[in-house]
Amino acid sequence: MRKVYLIFFCSLISFWVQAQDYTFKTLLQESITITSRPNVTDIKEIADKRNVSPYEKHDTTYAFYTGGSIAFSVFTIHGEEYSSLLNPEPVGVIINGKRFGFFCSTEQSLIINPSGFLDIYEFKYLSRKYLCFLSLREDCLTKGCRYKCYNFYDITDPQNIIAYSFSSIYSGSESFGDFNFDGKIDFIRVVPRAPESFLEDEEDKNLKSNALVTAFTIVNNEAKDLEKELGNPYYIYITPKNEEITSFTVLGNDWFMPMRNVKGEVIPNKLFYPSYTPFDPKNQFLHNTDGHRVDMKAWVIHLTDYDEIDGAQDFCLMLREKGYKEAFIKIDQYDRKIWFRVFYGNYWSKDKLMTVLQEMRKDTEIIPKGEIKKIINPNAKL
Repeated sequence: MRKVYLIFFCSLISFWVQAQDYTFKTLLQESITITSRPNVTDIKEIADKRNVSPYEKHDTTYAFYTGGSIAFSVFTIHGEEYSSLLNPEPVGVIINGKRFGFFCSTEQSLIINPSGFLDIYEFKYLSRKYLCFLSLREDCLTKGCRYKCYNFYDITDPQNIIAYSFSSIYSGSESFGDFNFDGKIDFIRVVPRAPESFLEDEEDKNLKSNALVTAFTIVNNEAKDLEKELGNPYYIYITPKNEEITSFTVLGNDWFMPMRNVKGEVIPNKLFYPSYTPFDPKNQFLHNTDGHRVDMKAWVIHLTDYDEIDGAQDFCLMLREKGYKEAFIKIDQYDRKIWFRVFYGNYWSKDKLMTVLQEMRKDTEIIPKGEIKKIINPNAKL
């Protein structure tokens, strides 16, 4: 069996390195198996029996689905205080008696209330079963937004259902699979991306046609980026053949297999560096050392400032080497000047932060003698 698998894998590698036009299916060792597409068989409206005023009356409509392996219903809560434009009616799903909301982000931070679904299906992969809901991201349709929202649930154990979410401009079932061949389910996210954002030597300048593909896996019931040791994501930079991305050519990559460009040449791997988000005065947020955004929700130490991102990153690396791994960068812009501020902590407990600060003061490379640093909470200004 192992010999057969090896022959198949080598044959697949041979196909990959010769291909110039790719599909997402060619990135997979094996596609998922869609086992059913449940349909609505009953709709009921149930009055809210809570003791509320007539002006806050709620009724809930339940759409019951059958045809799959597990019972579920999609509900919509109606009420006079809801507005279809400003405050949409809450929508969610009840699977095997457990209630879930709908989201459009891997962090499950962007709540959505879909008015309908593009597709609903159950699938199995690597001995596990999943239920997937695909919908449009309706809050940005007027802006020409092509994002779809995936909400999928691990229903292998009906008593322990786990919810996941992500957004993508690609809507095929090939979004799911084992992309790094470790025997665990992954998924890909496809987003529009301009060439100069990370490929400095890229000749193609058609800003509307290209896209960035990154991969995620499931670790401890959470969606995590598939990254290299230094935190650089695996990626493919592509030019789709059409809006549905039924096929694409590769412009650049750092993927799990060798890939070729339109000339048939193997494309050298090039690291992708996540871009930092510009300062937004309406939000208090930080970036971790990988460049990912993190809400500033608790106590932090403001350690030092740099006028270049490289200096701030080097300082964070020095902290990590000394055992201080919870460093962040905050980007502040005043007039035309941008500052990269290094913060540490983001603890709920001020006492814990003060304990860490006392340890840091013993190292003059972190805090020079006599220099006073600030202690900040989310409501304080710099």
